[in-house]
Amino acid sequence: MNLVNSMGRARVEKLILTKTQKRHIKQRLWAASKKCGICGKDLPGLKRSTLDHILPLGKGGEDTEENLQLAHWKCNNVKGDDHE
Repeated sequence: MNLVNSMGRARVEKLILTKTQKRHIKQRLWAASKKCGICGKDLPGLKRSTLDHILPLGKGGEDTEENLQLAHWKCNNVKGDDHE
């Protein structure tokens, strides 16, 4: 959805996924692979896995299924915005 900002430039509204949508994405990713997208090791379980943005939101990544992967909590938090 394009809107015009105060300077007359078009800006794009970013899609924000709901908790329900993220839960469904997490379940689909779990069904496809039970490996951490960062370190590649087995994940301990769906509830103990986190969703990780492959390209961080702060670097222009989007909150979409294509930009999400499952990760260990520790891997995701160590990575921060430094991973590309």
